[in-house]
Formats: sequence, structure tokens, C-alpha cells
Amino acid sequence: MAKLPWYWHRLRAMGPTEIASHLRKKLFQWSDEQALPNWSDPAGSIARRRS
Repeated sequence: MAKLPWYWHRLRAMGPTEIASHLRKKLFQWSDEQALPNWSDPAGSIARRRS
């Protein structure tokens, strides 16, 4: 919880372009995570997708 004030001050020091850039980056990261295959069971996930 001690980092919360640091993040708040950092956010307030950012300009609108920098905030938009960070949000865009996080959106792309989230989007990439949604598209990742399940590598923990490759044979099972392939068989389930085909059926």
C-alpha cells in the first residue's frame, strides 16, 4: 500500500498523451492475453477445438 501515493503522484505528473499511450499499451496487452492459446494441454485443447 506504500506505493499508492507514488502511483498517484506519477499519474498526476503525466500528460494526456502519456496517459493515453499507457492505456493503449495495456489494452493491447489485454487483447493479446485473450488470444493466447492454452499451452498447458496442447493435445487436449486441439481435440476440443475440432469437435
